[in-house]
Amino acid sequence: MDNQLTIHEIPLPNRALRALERTDKFRTLGQLAKAKDDDLLAIPRLGRKALTEIRETIAKMKAAEINGLPNPVRDITDEPHIAWAREHKNLVRAIMAKEVVITYKTS
Repeated sequence: MDNQLTIHEIPLPNRALRALERTDKFRTLGQLAKAKDDDLLAIPRLGRKALTEIRETIAKMKAAEINGLPNPVRDITDEPHIAWAREHKNLVRAIMAKEVVITYKTS
């Protein structure tokens, strides 16, 4: 199991992922695997259900490694924002290079 995978590369439910993003304590799979349940439950908006989902995901990843199967790592390539960025890659490059500034008005 690749303990250096970031929490964004692990197939976690969105609610659990958002809760983990709010803290700097758990950024990698290794940190999550070593974490005590009480430490995870101390994170705001991370309850028992999310804890169970995190533990099940880690167990599935360990089982996949033991059985020689590929890890079920989150594939972000099909997410809507990735598809949009691909379709508008020239605009994204210009924004990232700070060549373009986007402004908008609200009514």
